Amino acid sequence: MRIIKGSIRGSFIPMPSGVKIRPTTNRAKEALFDVIENYYDLDRVAVLDLFAGSGSIGFEFASRGAPVVTMVEKHPRARQALIRFARQKGLDNVEVLGGDSEQFVRHAPEQYDIVFMDPPYHYPAYARLIDAILRRGLVSPGGRLIVEHYHKLDFSDHPDFEQQRKYGQSVFSFFKPERP
Repeated sequence: MRIIKGSIRGSFIPMPSGVKIRPTTNRAKEALFDVIENYYDLDRVAVLDLFAGSGSIGFEFASRGAPVVTMVEKHPRARQALIRFARQKGLDNVEVLGGDSEQFVRHAPEQYDIVFMDPPYHYPAYARLIDAILRRGLVSPGGRLIVEHYHKLDFSDHPDFEQQRKYGQSVFSFFKPERP
């Protein structure tokens, strides 16, 4: 995976062998960021990347100027690779945390303008985690939760659902929490 745009454009993100991840394709990532950049000035957003995997999404935000990028990755070797890459590239705006994404959501100390969630496609608790993120107020006012998921899942009946974009077998569902 490579970084498409920004301060570290063209950099390839190394992953240790034996770590099973499903990174977002460059085509889908480019289309996703076209949508995001229509909503936000990225040099003013705090981003949470749950299930960071290769770090492709989080590092893309960091490269494009997001001042706060928090990545959560459970796999120790993948997490170490993310930390190493952030250090090598001088990305002081990136914090890589270990542990379970669901547990992080339960105890997250702050809000984020963009929460990106990309669990394994056969993750059994998409709906529960989406609800937990939105119910806890993890998404700041005016912010969005973006969920990458398998094309056979449909969240369009969720009350905070805004839109979805399809790119091959990947789908990005956008949620914009309504505030009273």
